[in-house]
Amino acid sequence: MDNTPAATFKQYPIGLGYTLWLAFIASLHGSRWQAQAQLHGNAPFSQWLDRHTQTPHGLWLHMPQVLGFVLGIVSMAGALTYSGTKPVNIWLMLGVFCALPLITMLWTVKHVLAGPHNRAQSWWVKYFNHSMIKHFGLSSPLPHTPTLAPWLMWRLQLGAASFHIAAMLTFSLILLFNDVAFGWSSTLISDPAAIHGFFNIISLPWQGLILSPSLALLEQTQFFYSQEASPSASSEHWWPHLLFALFFYGLAPRLALCVWLKHRAQRAFRLELDHNLHIQRFLRACHQVTSHNAKSTGALEANPHTSTPVLSGTSYAPTHSPTHAQTHDTEPNAVFTLPQNAHLLVWQRTLKLTGLSSKTLGTQSWQHDEQWLSQQDFNTASLKDSGMSTPIIIVVHAEQTPTAELSDLIALIKTPAQLLLLCGAAQASQLKSWQYFAREHHLTLQVASHIASGPTPPEPQL
Repeated sequence: MDNTPAATFKQYPIGLGYTLWLAFIASLHGSRWQAQAQLHGNAPFSQWLDRHTQTPHGLWLHMPQVLGFVLGIVSMAGALTYSGTKPVNIWLMLGVFCALPLITMLWTVKHVLAGPHNRAQSWWVKYFNHSMIKHFGLSSPLPHTPTLAPWLMWRLQLGAASFHIAAMLTFSLILLFNDVAFGWSSTLISDPAAIHGFFNIISLPWQGLILSPSLALLEQTQFFYSQEASPSASSEHWWPHLLFALFFYGLAPRLALCVWLKHRAQRAFRLELDHNLHIQRFLRACHQVTSHNAKSTGALEANPHTSTPVLSGTSYAPTHSPTHAQTHDTEPNAVFTLPQNAHLLVWQRTLKLTGLSSKTLGTQSWQHDEQWLSQQDFNTASLKDSGMSTPIIIVVHAEQTPTAELSDLIALIKTPAQLLLLCGAAQASQLKSWQYFAREHHLTLQVASHIASGPTPPEPQL
């Protein structure tokens, strides 16, 4: 049996599996997760999930279905309120439980096909992120995950399907224990023949079971609110058409949409598991306890510049080390002089330098940073023509940890960049994780303690 993290998550249903995945990512936000991973070693990954992850309880996970079911009961009970004098207007039934759901489903399909940018800015995504921060006790949102939007949309559609199921059940129960009359009334349309063709069209899905509403039925069940109207005996012929309409234009399309969204969420989740750096970090931390014995630990302390990886705040290591990756191991107490044309991108810090402007990334939402990077033109073509070096410099601090979100932002730059690591002499042992990160993303790594923008190097305020 495969006990790797990716295989473990894939064996769960998508609803529970993705929730466990978010809990796993949240567990890596702690300060002691790496020491716990060392103790975990090569034990089955399912044991880690049981011991170190805090999953949302079942009621929270199924809250959309619960709310949808309650709203379906309340809405249908309100729509079928019958005074005994005026019949229930079938336009209300068709509008609330058929037309409106079809419009929202079309909007959902358009929203899904529009791309990840629009989905990530939706209100339910922001609310879910806020709920995750509160539930797991985090100080910042979870890293960007491409499965979040399709998974949330699928869960919301399950809630909408529960709404239609509850509405149909309530409709059947009220008709079973109450005598409800149906009719139609319109301020703008008074001729039954004008809407006869419309009802013939919408009843096509069930015409093989019962006949479509006849013109005589439309004439007999028309009523006016301005006049005293007693329900016609023919009004009882409307309920089968309404029940079929609830199914064919409400529940059935919603279930089909749920199946489609679930498939998209499963595909996105599997791709995320197969190409995710959180799992690499976790496995690297677990592997260090089995590959390091007391002898190697003593050798590492005696020679801190050995090539054996050391444990940093967050180990971020690739499964291989590209030979063409460039790393310039400058001394930690060196000063790095910025080119005059440098584009300075600072990761989750504010860097104040006289005469130089910088852009801070990672402190606002992922969508904000992604949109900003997509709109930038770093003038790389003109710089190449003039023979100048690549001016894009990403500034990080040794006390920070490489994350998947930073990796995604670097991928959006799509131009050669340098990674500048601000590191003091006491933080030299934390270089390894950033070296692995630089090799993984083919970045030139520079290490310095200060940044100079002119003759007098100012102290960066981080």
